[in-house]
Amino acid sequence: MIRIAIVDDDEGFRNRLCGYIDRYFEGREDAYRISRFSNGVDFLTDHKCGNDIVILDIEMPMMNGMDVAGELRKSDPDVTLMFITQTARLAIRGYEVDALDYILKPLEYGDFERKFSRAVARAEKKRESGRDIVAGDDNGAIVRIRSEDLVMVTKERDYSLFHTVRGTYRKRSPLFGVAGSLAGEPFAIVNSGCLVNLSYVKNIDGNVVELTTGDTAVLSRSRKKEFFGKFFDYVDDGGGINERFVPSYILLPSDKRAVPVLGVQT
Repeated sequence: MIRIAIVDDDEGFRNRLCGYIDRYFEGREDAYRISRFSNGVDFLTDHKCGNDIVILDIEMPMMNGMDVAGELRKSDPDVTLMFITQTARLAIRGYEVDALDYILKPLEYGDFERKFSRAVARAEKKRESGRDIVAGDDNGAIVRIRSEDLVMVTKERDYSLFHTVRGTYRKRSPLFGVAGSLAGEPFAIVNSGCLVNLSYVKNIDGNVVELTTGDTAVLSRSRKKEFFGKFFDYVDDGGGINERFVPSYILLPSDKRAVPVLGVQT
């Protein structure tokens, strides 16, 4: 399901957009969900990183659309963003917040369909490329974490800590529940308190797994067979080198083979 938020202080225009979206998805009522907001403050208060597409008016009272987008990007860097404006000049700054496109008022369906179809395609592609995990930071802010940005997950009492390239976030969830939610992604359990993303593994020395971020994890004896099985499957399937790193080599202690897999940070 594509989750769409419309943020515009003009009720008539909100209704028109909703009508166009209904027309776009005609016959596929279960393919989308729309949330409506009359101002950016209410939207940011409600938003919990659950939207795939946000259509945001630039000129609004209380908080203008550019400021709303800036706040949105702090917690949700991947949501597909489109601006609504009466003049293209105001939409130029949209590139600063990675907006996909802008919608000019007044709006005709043909122009909307062309631009909205690009937004839907981008949102669907992001969903297919990896799973999202919603967690919180120490200040209580909610963030959406892409699985490819997740370096490892560790356990802290009743919480799982999500270590990413941008920082560490937490969620009240058992580690093995997180592992289950990431089934099919390149993750492997190294011990009862740690799950690592195989695309960040730099070196394995005995029972120490070193990651490209400089973090390390101890590989428990009971998890070695399972871990190496997943690791070799990952390598045999092409490795999926994380785009932040260049190819390098690791020496696997089990049979002393040098395998080109991942690499050092660029």
